[in-house]
Amino acid sequence: MSTQFYYPSDGDFLPKKLLSWLEEGDRPRARLKASHEDFVVEEESLDGIRFTADTVSNLTAAQIANAQTPTRFIQVKVVKRGLTTGHTEHLLRSKLRDQGCEVRITYAGNKDRTAETGQGMRIEFKSYPEGADPMELVKKLCRPHKLNGRDWFIMDPLYVQGPLQLGALKGNHFKIRLIVPGMNSQMITSYLSEKVAKLKAHDWRFPNAYGKQRRGRCQTNDLLGYAFLQLGPLAAFRMCLTLGAPDESDFAKEVRAALAKCWQEFEEARNRGAQLGEQFSHFEDMHQILMYGPNRQRWGEDHQKEPVHVRVNMPIEFSLVTQAATHRCLDEVAMKLPREFSLWIGAIQAYWYNQSLLKVLDGSLILPEGVNEIPLMVNKPRAIEFYGRYFPQALPGDYNRKKQRVFRLYNRVAKRYFEPYSAGPTRALFAQVSDFGFKAGNEEVVVENMLPSGSFETTFLSMFFDLDSDYNGKSTVEGATFVPEAEE
Repeated sequence: MSTQFYYPSDGDFLPKKLLSWLEEGDRPRARLKASHEDFVVEEESLDGIRFTADTVSNLTAAQIANAQTPTRFIQVKVVKRGLTTGHTEHLLRSKLRDQGCEVRITYAGNKDRTAETGQGMRIEFKSYPEGADPMELVKKLCRPHKLNGRDWFIMDPLYVQGPLQLGALKGNHFKIRLIVPGMNSQMITSYLSEKVAKLKAHDWRFPNAYGKQRRGRCQTNDLLGYAFLQLGPLAAFRMCLTLGAPDESDFAKEVRAALAKCWQEFEEARNRGAQLGEQFSHFEDMHQILMYGPNRQRWGEDHQKEPVHVRVNMPIEFSLVTQAATHRCLDEVAMKLPREFSLWIGAIQAYWYNQSLLKVLDGSLILPEGVNEIPLMVNKPRAIEFYGRYFPQALPGDYNRKKQRVFRLYNRVAKRYFEPYSAGPTRALFAQVSDFGFKAGNEEVVVENMLPSGSFETTFLSMFFDLDSDYNGKSTVEGATFVPEAEE
């Protein structure tokens, strides 16, 4: 049975009216992330450790002096720049694997690739060479130094009791340098002082809108989510592998073209009823492409070789083809990748949360007295009632069709991902900024502040400036050359 593909997220992902919280009207244009040093992010853990993006130890005197009880979990401070959090995790895991260790590495949140960042990671040692001491192995890797280009290091190893969960942090401290053309220090100071007074009058709170980062590197996560929910894994996975961003590197485009060719061969084998081994052998080919490139050549010198998927930042694509080649079942792939799947569903949730938040602020959607949060769209009664009432077009199909495989699969994956929530996840209407300050210069300003976990610094800064970035998150796949077909 065919299903028409319905993609309702056709407005601004981050509506401009949400950015007028402090004042209506034009905001000065500003440039963000002119260099790595202009964007510094430092994570603060739930137990109050601030992981500074420098070579200074963040351990307390008591932690240094007191003997620790060894566990299989070791926490380290990770400082990086020019690398994604996932890329850095891969590099750290590879170094430990070279020493004969099998580990799992967890962290509380992804940090910006273009920034200088400090954060905690926890290494769980699953196995290591007989007679080796995991703490000594980690200490040998601790080489703090001044970052140079695309670089990273670890330090401050500490025994801890368990892994890190996503979102398990107090918040992030930011130090941001913005270029503000045409404004001298006096003009910037006068302008910001007026805005800060209004922010203070709001008790330092601002609308907790999602930033465009929620839509992913290629700005297609919500499109992928709708495709998955309505049409199933086949359509969504094809999009994930073959649709890229216009500004991807030429090499990344070559990789996607090679993946698209393999996908076409997979579909041809599938449509003629070939054996599963033949069908999924094409995912093995895709795995090779993401490891070694279209011509099976890694980048870099022999002693610096990295998998291609790391270099071109395609971690989800690599996980997808690896699981498909292993399990030979796309439904099983979805079940094996709940975290990756959640990014697609999360982008849909973020879009409709932003639309709901806008209506709350303009008074067209009135929440019950005392309610200061909005449910995120997921297959839970409260969320379905809320969006069915205010945004019926948001619901990705008829949730009552329990017999349909796609919806059964969605229910299983969503239940697994949102298991800690009895009534489904929600998001507060407002976030509160703390430790705010700024220092203005001629055509530049340095802003420092802290935001709670889950809030977006670029959204906050956009309350003051019209950032030189595509903060509205327009889809890059409008006019795509194909329309996904429903699975039978």
